[in-house]
Amino acid sequence: MKQRLLLLAFSLFTTLASGQKPVFNVRYSELLTTYIFAKNLTAGYGDNPFKTEFKKSKYATEKYQRLISQLDTLGINYTYQFSEYPYGSKMRGMTESILKKNLIASDNLTDFKLRSVGLIPNSSLNQLTNILSAFMPVYNELIYLPNKSKFELQLAAISNFIVTENIPGYFETGINFYNTVWDSSIPFEIAFYPLPNSKGFTAEAFLNNSVSAIQTDLTDFNVLLSVMLHEIFHILYDEQSVKVKNEIDAYFQAEFIKV
Repeated sequence: MKQRLLLLAFSLFTTLASGQKPVFNVRYSELLTTYIFAKNLTAGYGDNPFKTEFKKSKYATEKYQRLISQLDTLGINYTYQFSEYPYGSKMRGMTESILKKNLIASDNLTDFKLRSVGLIPNSSLNQLTNILSAFMPVYNELIYLPNKSKFELQLAAISNFIVTENIPGYFETGINFYNTVWDSSIPFEIAFYPLPNSKGFTAEAFLNNSVSAIQTDLTDFNVLLSVMLHEIFHILYDEQSVKVKNEIDAYFQAEFIKV
């Protein structure tokens, strides 16, 4: 199934004396949001708007409950260390983050599968894509289509807000503050999805991606984008070079000895 991808292309190519500005792309990813929707239905998640809508729908059947249970126990998150960095100074790599990045970047499930071969066992990858294929029409009927018009207006407003409030400028401030490594030719992909009947939202950042829900009645985006930047700054801190991480570690080791 062709992924519905709303890419609001407002790449910011203004060049400064120090080089090219960071590129921020705001988008909606049907594949990623279907995954988030299905994960929210599993036993490990408490009550939430997705689970509420699903439970009262015609899809709350044994067939889908079985798929939810399969997803709940499916092994897709393997971790790895960056051993040359001081202990605890860099987040572990996680295959789930790369899978989510691939969901955002892919046009359809076949594309996703090709990008993701080798990250997890093929049997797990096939099972994951089968689950996503089953839940995509469920998600669209219950969540996306009833909120599509409002959500598209919100995406357009957020895109404009990012430009007018110079969000890339804050990103550059973070790069300088953390003395971090970032290639401005790598765009930062910001994926949003609608969240109905909710007073709050969740956000996360990984690799060169940020993902956040948007309450369907939200019109003030200051808090939303502040939280998003907070999550992105975790990535900038994590992406400090091994030289900078070693210098920071040596400083704290020396101060600890003084104490």
